[in-house]
Amino acid sequence: MISITNVDVEFYDILSDPVIIIGENNKILYSNERAIRFLRLSTLMEIKDLPLDNFVQFMGDEEIKFDYEFLNQRKILNRIKTKISTSFQENIKVEIVGKGVVFDGVEAMLLLLKLDDLLHEEQKLVNDYFADITSSGYKGLETAEDNVHVKGLNELGEGTLKTIITHTPNSVVLVKKGIILFANKAGIELLGKTNEEDVVGQEFVDLVKFDLDAKENVICDAKKLMVSDTMLPVVERKLTRKDGSQIYVELTAMCFKEGDEIYTVFIGKNITKKVVVEQSLQRSQASYSKILQFMPFGVGIYNEDKVTFANDALFKILGIQSLNEFNKKKIMEFVHKDSLKDAYEMYNTVYQNIQQSEFKEVILKRKNGTKIQVEMGAVPIFFDNKMSIIFVIHDITERKKAEKDKFKLDQALKYDKLKTEFISNVSHELKTPLNIILSIVQVLEFNEGKEAEHIDKKKYVKIMKQNCYRLLRLINNLIDITRIDVGYQKMDFGNYDIVKVIEDITLSTVEYIENKGMSIVFDTDIEEKIIGIDRENMERVMLNLLSNAVKFSKENGKIYVKLSDLGDKVKISVKDNGIGIPKKMHKKIFERFVQNESLFTRSHEGSGIGLSLVKSIVQAHGGEVYVRSKENRGSEFIVELPNVLSKKESIAEKRKTGNAGNVQRIELEFSDIYN
Repeated sequence: MISITNVDVEFYDILSDPVIIIGENNKILYSNERAIRFLRLSTLMEIKDLPLDNFVQFMGDEEIKFDYEFLNQRKILNRIKTKISTSFQENIKVEIVGKGVVFDGVEAMLLLLKLDDLLHEEQKLVNDYFADITSSGYKGLETAEDNVHVKGLNELGEGTLKTIITHTPNSVVLVKKGIILFANKAGIELLGKTNEEDVVGQEFVDLVKFDLDAKENVICDAKKLMVSDTMLPVVERKLTRKDGSQIYVELTAMCFKEGDEIYTVFIGKNITKKVVVEQSLQRSQASYSKILQFMPFGVGIYNEDKVTFANDALFKILGIQSLNEFNKKKIMEFVHKDSLKDAYEMYNTVYQNIQQSEFKEVILKRKNGTKIQVEMGAVPIFFDNKMSIIFVIHDITERKKAEKDKFKLDQALKYDKLKTEFISNVSHELKTPLNIILSIVQVLEFNEGKEAEHIDKKKYVKIMKQNCYRLLRLINNLIDITRIDVGYQKMDFGNYDIVKVIEDITLSTVEYIENKGMSIVFDTDIEEKIIGIDRENMERVMLNLLSNAVKFSKENGKIYVKLSDLGDKVKISVKDNGIGIPKKMHKKIFERFVQNESLFTRSHEGSGIGLSLVKSIVQAHGGEVYVRSKENRGSEFIVELPNVLSKKESIAEKRKTGNAGNVQRIELEFSDIYN
């Protein structure tokens, strides 16, 4: 809600329309001077804190209740036409604009009453008064309804009616043959004088000068209407008084006859303050419009389901040329479907809740159908006496491009760093086994021709074999990673019993693991489960995970392998009680070239591409792999495979892998684990 400030109150005080602010129980918290005069009162203190119902009764639409509780739920009313009654007049036609505000720290409702017919009502009263006291044949009193009205006026008496005319807030001036015969207090002030003696008997045109066209029109029309019951329409005129000061008035005129004499009555209201404020607002609006036109951001004003203002920047952003082109579509048609939810949330925040919306990134559609990324914010305002939305749009295409380029640069730098580390790792992984093999060759050459018992050839052959496996494993991984880069990763799917595949490859590592002083346990909650897998690659996944479990487990460690049927997928878990992995590395270790330990501080060998290959193989199966781990509390690697069958039988389905083949594969995958 908008808070009412002292500046707002000063503005309301000079308005020509009544403004009333009410709080709970319809208590009047404020009314401007025009409202006080309208209620025939002198000061605000006469009505402050009293219910509005004591002074004004609303009539008309039964669905609309003019009490605080009802109005506060609506928050805003747009030009509701109705009728009101007061203690001095009934069935007054008004238009009411209402809005929820905060006044003196409490929630309240501001009501603006548009009383366009008020001058005509006072004109009727003046007409009746002069007709009554002159008993003229004025045609405006010939209807039965008017005769009844005259009877009522006669009962009031001439003195009472003259008092009403004298003290009415609008100016009343009676003229005969151009000479002023009577002017009430407001009329004397309007003519620039303070005493009745300075006005009565003076030429009307000596005291005020109309614009030439205005003077001729008013006098001419007044003569034509001297025997008519029709009244001149209320017009706005600029007058110049005898002292040179200029004022603006709302003016109407009427005529009546007494014998052969013609009398003219001018009824007016000084609206100079209102006009000055309006002119100031117009100048401000023109200035603001120029400022908005030069702004680099798109700015528009939306009310009554159309855009009533848009600057050039907004046209450029949306690729349109004019407001007419803008309003050929509904405003939401410029919003991309991916951003409609955000756009409607902003609309409801501003239009329904009367609150400013935060800036949001949304996607708009240009006239040619292309997408454009923008930041958009909106605030509620009153524009042309209507609830409106002013929205600001900032084209962030270049910023997004810069952010994207920066992201690409950061990724490239990160990738270069990883590649550098990878090259260092691979160089180390290649040189270490080669150096070991070269050293053994040198030992054998040095002892060539010597007695055989001095050389443990079996030991040297075993070491050479292990390091050859290390080289072979590294080369295989490099070849596979290259295949992935070019999008060629050959998979040989078939339907296999996943329980048997996992159990066989796990049990084949038992002897090797126990020789390392560790133990391994296999468990399953199903006896058989046929699903579509690439058997060889799935065995490779298991050997890689088991190799890591052995590599990073503590002495006398335990490794657990468990297989579970989850219905739509099969879960394979490899768990150890080793050194664990920090949480920040849980996702990174599956990236290429990433290791938990750096090259110069790590306690185990490895190229940093094993888990990346595991992830690629599992994803090729339509599954996923992830880790649960805490530092110094072990790790659990989980592979989840979809419970689906392969459409083709594998060529290798009938292949039986012998014990010797498994041993060789274990030695290959476990080759970077030293005794």
